[in-house]
Amino acid sequence: MASKNKYEFIQKQIKAVSKLLMNVLFKTEDYQYKVSSSENQTELDKLYLTLMDMLEKNQINEAEDMLFDRVDGMNPIILIIALNFYNKLTTKTEEELESANFSVDEVEQGFLDLLRMYNVKVDKKQ
Repeated sequence: MASKNKYEFIQKQIKAVSKLLMNVLFKTEDYQYKVSSSENQTELDKLYLTLMDMLEKNQINEAEDMLFDRVDGMNPIILIIALNFYNKLTTKTEEELESANFSVDEVEQGFLDLLRMYNVKVDKKQ
């Protein structure tokens, strides 16, 4: 189990980097993905809803795999979905992560991998 301080640091960093990216790329700090009305839902809306449902069911590994199958490093909407995914993931306790066979280190590594796929350079220091 990671130290409580480490997980809190990672949670804060994911939120801060998400807000920064949204501000720089989209001129807003609001990284909340907006789902279209049910009759106009897009494939990306369905992806977002599926990922959020999987997180609620603690199917973290499967959800992250599904997300990374769609990340191409180019589509800004998928970046927004991914930022939502990691911010939602950081609301889980360490115990919830462990019960899903996931770790704090995997949360951090997945987020860093996402950033690299979008050519965002991050120096990992605490």
